[in-house]
Amino acid sequence: MGNVIPYRRPFAGTQPNYLHPPYVSSIKRAPKKPFVYVPHTLTEVTGPVFERKIVDVKAFDLTKQHAGEPVGERIVLSGRVFDENGRPVRDTLVEIWQANAAGRYLHKRDQHDAPLDPNFSGCGHTMTDSEGRYRFVTIRPGAYPWGNHHNAWRPAHIHFSLFGPAFATRLVTQMYFPGDPLLALDPIFNSLAPGAGDIPATPDRKDRDPRVERGYMHCGPSGAGRFVKMIHNGIEYGLMQAYAEGFSILRGAAENPRPEDERYHLDLADIAEVWRRGSVISSWLLDLTAGAFASDPKLGGFKGYVEDSGEGRWTVMTAVEQAVPATVLSAALYARFRSREDVSFADRVLSAMRKGFGGHVEPAKGGG
Repeated sequence: MGNVIPYRRPFAGTQPNYLHPPYVSSIKRAPKKPFVYVPHTLTEVTGPVFERKIVDVKAFDLTKQHAGEPVGERIVLSGRVFDENGRPVRDTLVEIWQANAAGRYLHKRDQHDAPLDPNFSGCGHTMTDSEGRYRFVTIRPGAYPWGNHHNAWRPAHIHFSLFGPAFATRLVTQMYFPGDPLLALDPIFNSLAPGAGDIPATPDRKDRDPRVERGYMHCGPSGAGRFVKMIHNGIEYGLMQAYAEGFSILRGAAENPRPEDERYHLDLADIAEVWRRGSVISSWLLDLTAGAFASDPKLGGFKGYVEDSGEGRWTVMTAVEQAVPATVLSAALYARFRSREDVSFADRVLSAMRKGFGGHVEPAKGGG
């Protein structure tokens, strides 16, 4: 059981808060005590899974599950399921459920005064193909009132359940429709965005999309958002490597071959801390680095064995396909490859940052 490789936990700061007071029911449901994480065992990482034979091949088309045609605008939902490393997830169950065109669910607890549609049940499922693709045919759901606050209406949305390779990786989420005026008023949707915070507005953005200042945007057609996210994570590789190399140079200032009167015994923890405050290179990654130095100034708890989780490779391969020079990002990726063979102080810095923001633990000695 000691050799079981667990599923990667979500990176810190990448998931919405459990408590979002404008979403009133989260006040009762949000946990009030710290989580106790249970290690993944062989049972969780190997299944159970759904086999293709259990799937009704007609269930993907929600407009043909009854004798007649449902009311509403026909739409096609298609996309691909990827894992956290950007790899397609094949043969996984995808389920959807939704309200009808009038905004009513076929459920005994939904009793608001919109009509039911005898030709629409609002549920469907399918399996992804060998490239992680899925496809549904359905109707655009309607908005509906709910009891969160006075005159509250939920924007049109469709629920998704994606199982991934096992039950432990199941994700339940909602899909919304760009341009829906109710989105700006919906506390569930807005709990996903970090908000404007205390970051000053960028000058000359008067006629641009205001949503981006709240931390979200519609990037474009299917796949565009994932493309932007993957490049973001590729850039992260370069930033982390720059910090690691810089601190390694600072550490080397006390060593030969510098002349003795030019050797500096620098306090890296204090340098990281002062750089956090008003420096042009301040960032969340630097915050994590400062914390690592404060608790372990020599980073003796890290070997400097630095994994890559897929996004960096994908970014570099995309740059090659587009013939776009990506010198820094490529070097950062290759530095991770090299870290597994020749450990340096810079690699310990990288390992410290990865443990800080994602809880990544280095493999045991000899586990390569």
